[in-house]
Amino acid sequence: MCPSTEMTDAARKKVLDMHNWRRSQLALGKIPNGKNSYNCPTATNMFKMAYDCDLENSALAYARQCSLVPSDVGTRPDEGENVHSGSLVPDLEKAAEAVG
Repeated sequence: MCPSTEMTDAARKKVLDMHNWRRSQLALGKIPNGKNSYNCPTATNMFKMAYDCDLENSALAYARQCSLVPSDVGTRPDEGENVHSGSLVPDLEKAAEAVG
């Protein structure tokens, strides 16, 4: 899938599959909205995500800087960003399943 050895292709696939599964649950209206007893509305135009090796490389480069502040939007046009820190998890596939 990607030439980088930072993750295995199996881990990449698991992260992508779990991300798409969660998006699917949201698109189907199965996710509580967190404000009341209703679920979020169904989606009408939510596409399945595809893995992007260039985006992985860009995220890894920024993560190596150990900065807990968002990067400048101008350095990542058309890309969103989440900044988070946590404990090292050696099994990335299990980590992808645990996020929720």
